[in-house]
Amino acid sequence: MDKHNRTTSETELVERCKKGEQNAFKELFDMYKDKVFSTAVRMIGNIQDSEDTTQDIFIKLFKNINNYRGHSSLSTWIYKVAVNTSLDNLRKRKKYEKDKSFDVIDDIPSLPYMEKQPGSVHVIIEKEIQKLPEGYRTVFVLHEVEGFKHEEISKIMNIAPGTSKSQLSAAKSILRKNLLPYMEVLKDEM
Repeated sequence: MDKHNRTTSETELVERCKKGEQNAFKELFDMYKDKVFSTAVRMIGNIQDSEDTTQDIFIKLFKNINNYRGHSSLSTWIYKVAVNTSLDNLRKRKKYEKDKSFDVIDDIPSLPYMEKQPGSVHVIIEKEIQKLPEGYRTVFVLHEVEGFKHEEISKIMNIAPGTSKSQLSAAKSILRKNLLPYMEVLKDEM
């Protein structure tokens, strides 16, 4: 589907949602549920909270569909809601866990594409991504995992494209430094 047809179909879908058509809401949900859930998992770090957050995100999207004006792409608007809701829920969770002394980092799930061994490279990388400062992690996930360009990230996060670029660079630098010991071990095993 070319960009014009996708834009036209997204516009029609939004209009149908604004009219309250249940099938349109289901189409929107089916179109974005996996990507929204994936983003929530990477932002929050565990399956159960990410499932709850995904529900929160779609409730917000459906309640606020009339606020979508088309100034940015539908996916940009959806990711903006997804990122903000995920970060809000993560902050609430961290505050609760701080009060209860839980360890957030050990609760990171193995996503479907990862090997199931707890020490697998993919799980280690996901855990290191979770340790990144919030802004770095968000930019890293949106750019490297979800494939957004810095201009789109700037709209989603309300930051300048240059800030997005510098946060991505800093995130990669931190990840390189933190993953280096694991890479040395892997080289020795090969």
